[in-house]
Amino acid sequence: MAASRVLVVCWAALAALSVCTVMLGHAGASTQLSIAILLVAVGKAWLIADGFMEMRHAPRLWRR
Repeated sequence: MAASRVLVVCWAALAALSVCTVMLGHAGASTQLSIAILLVAVGKAWLIADGFMEMRHAPRLWRR
């Protein structure tokens, strides 16, 4: 049960970050917005690696 709960939370966070990315993309074009979009993308990548791929349980070498 706990594993499925983690996946649901990761999915919800990814959905929220995806909406955030779209909203930032529609806000305009500036350096600050580009950096914000990249930071959101890094957050999404981290969630995918640690949440869905369960790399948080992997050795440090694999996580890098």
